[in-house]
Amino acid sequence: MLWTVEGGSVALPLYTSIVGEGYAINTITFDMAGIIIGFVLIPILVSKESAKNASSSEIIKKILTNSFVLALVFGLILNFMGVYSLLDKINVLTIYTDTVSMATVSLTGLILFSMGYELSLKFSMLMPILRLSLIRIVTSVMIVLGIFFLFPHLMENRYFMIAVLVYFSCPTGFANQLQVQPLFKDETDESFLSTYLSLYMIVTLIAYVLIVSFVV
Repeated sequence: MLWTVEGGSVALPLYTSIVGEGYAINTITFDMAGIIIGFVLIPILVSKESAKNASSSEIIKKILTNSFVLALVFGLILNFMGVYSLLDKINVLTIYTDTVSMATVSLTGLILFSMGYELSLKFSMLMPILRLSLIRIVTSVMIVLGIFFLFPHLMENRYFMIAVLVYFSCPTGFANQLQVQPLFKDETDESFLSTYLSLYMIVTLIAYVLIVSFVV
């Protein structure tokens, strides 16, 4: 729950609402690492963990046939083969992306609805959720301070600094809930994750207000 950030559905809209869509590339830069972790590393680890009693060949097969891993591999292959550029030249890419956008535009709402529907805040969950949230906040603060220390010249750019602050104040990637489902032991695990993601949005909104009030 500490490895990813919900960039597309939360960080990007919040950031562009402050600085405009012309600076969207600033959060996408961070999201590249998140994509690799969220759609390659985590599926591999989940596949390995869910098949831990299987043989090495079965584990490798499960990893290589993971839908997230396959999608990334085929995407890279087509890109390296020049298919992406070819489709762009003949305007097929625009038609494809517009069609996909129309088909998937409601997914964010469905994900948020699912999270809210499955939210079940029980007293026994409260302290673990607060501890996990605190750990995530501390981790995010350390990452932001590290960026200030390692890339001070970049952080002098106000637009870049705001991108860093907004991005690392956002919740765990929503796709994680689907990716780690094979590891759930019962409905309590799923309910815990949904509740954690929903409640962490409060932290994100508080951070957003502070950024707008004191940084912008």
